Formats: sequence, C-alpha cells, structure tokens
Amino acid sequence: MSSAARAHLGMTLGRPGLVVHTALAFLPLTVSVSLYVTVVLQLGGQ
Repeated sequence: MSSAARAHLGMTLGRPGLVVHTALAFLPLTVSVSLYVTVVLQLGGQ
C-alpha cells in the first residue's frame, strides 16, 4: 500500500462521513470492474 493510501486511510479514521463517502466513491469503480471482468469472461468462454 502506498504512503498516500495509508495517509488517506488515516484521515478517514474517526470520521464516519468520510468513510461512507470513500466507500460510495469506490462503489461505481468496483461495479464497473466487476461488469468488465464478467463480460470478458463471457466472451472468452464462447
């Protein structure tokens, strides 16, 4: 993990609002990556 990521995690500790905001910010990224992987696997499996 990079020092920037560690600093970011440190800043969010004790601040639930920022934790929720971070989770919501990463949610679309996670969903899009999951969909991309699913599509690639489907196309690769044909």
